[in-house]
Amino acid sequence: MKTVDKLSVLTIASVMLDQQSEITTLEVKNTLRTHGYFAEQSKVSTLMSDVAKEQGWGFKDNGKYRSYHLNPSPSAHTTISVTSIHGTVLPGKKVGAWEVNSVTNSNIVYIDGSQTRDQVRKIYKQMHNVKWEDTRARKVK
Repeated sequence: MKTVDKLSVLTIASVMLDQQSEITTLEVKNTLRTHGYFAEQSKVSTLMSDVAKEQGWGFKDNGKYRSYHLNPSPSAHTTISVTSIHGTVLPGKKVGAWEVNSVTNSNIVYIDGSQTRDQVRKIYKQMHNVKWEDTRARKVK
């Protein structure tokens, strides 16, 4: 089983928010589990709170659970900044985007094609805490 981290929560939540207007951490947890992650509700809730704060997402709290939503913004996708490199994480494969992964884990991330191969590898390296030489990036055709 894969381990849940901030990037996996960010990626799943971004895809879900591109498809529906509101999501809960329970929905995120269940989706992570269908993708092979060992996901516990408390961990997903904590990571989701951090991700939402960093991404500027809004939420409603009804006393039992939070529903997260995108705040109006010019971009429908999530932007990640790592040491002055800006990359937009996409919800899935898109022609011209970078598919980035590592030989040491099974997390695949799609980043818009405006960066160089080295830049997207650096983003992935820092977000997943993997070695540079273990990262792989290829353009989606």
